[in-house]
Amino acid sequence: MKMFRAALCVVILASVVYCMPTEIDAKAKCGSSFNLTLNEDYRVATKAVVDTNYTCMVKFTSETKGDCKGTCYMFDKYAEISDDKVTLNVGNMTYQKGSDFPHEPRCIDDVTVDVTLIHVAGFMYNKTDPNYKFKLDVYNKCGPKGKVKSMTFEEAVEEVDGYHHGEEKTTREKSELVSGVLIGFGLTSMFLVTFGIVQCYSRFCRSRNKLPKHGAQQNITPEQQPVQVENGVQFKSNGSSGQNRY
Repeated sequence: MKMFRAALCVVILASVVYCMPTEIDAKAKCGSSFNLTLNEDYRVATKAVVDTNYTCMVKFTSETKGDCKGTCYMFDKYAEISDDKVTLNVGNMTYQKGSDFPHEPRCIDDVTVDVTLIHVAGFMYNKTDPNYKFKLDVYNKCGPKGKVKSMTFEEAVEEVDGYHHGEEKTTREKSELVSGVLIGFGLTSMFLVTFGIVQCYSRFCRSRNKLPKHGAQQNITPEQQPVQVENGVQFKSNGSSGQNRY
């Protein structure tokens, strides 16, 4: 899986699409501001902290491109707030316990977006079951990924890369089919050649084993035993007779 993702990154980078977001720890970067270029994005990662009265804000500002301006964000599929004493604000949107976190890109026209995490009065830290946890990707609406709407991050990357475009998809599937057939034919041919060589070698060895060894005594059947005749020895073989005299 790691090798596949690394290969995907190379393809995406070649297409001027930034692959891995720069991950930041929300607690460590409280009060920080980050600039969102067209090709760069950030991932805000955090989970419940011990502090009872706690407010943490991270600011993002997107660069503009001509008439285009705005910011996009989406949560990972494990994002969760299980405590009603916790509030998360992303721009003008508020997320609390029971909220539906967008796992697809949500783009707004705001150039500046504040991500604010708040513990309200009565918050009690739960060590065994975190009160909340999430990873939030934030990126420029005018960049390559910002042009793709209503799909997961992985699908967005594939779409920008042209991987799922109709004609390219058909061509890719045909190429994969042809490659599979050729590989199967090659493997089958190798098997048949190897099998033929083994069979020929086995038959050759059996034929050699049937030949009498040099210096070995040959068994003679009773019909082939020599009989005494006048002026020589006569041998009988398989019902036929012949004479060898000396």
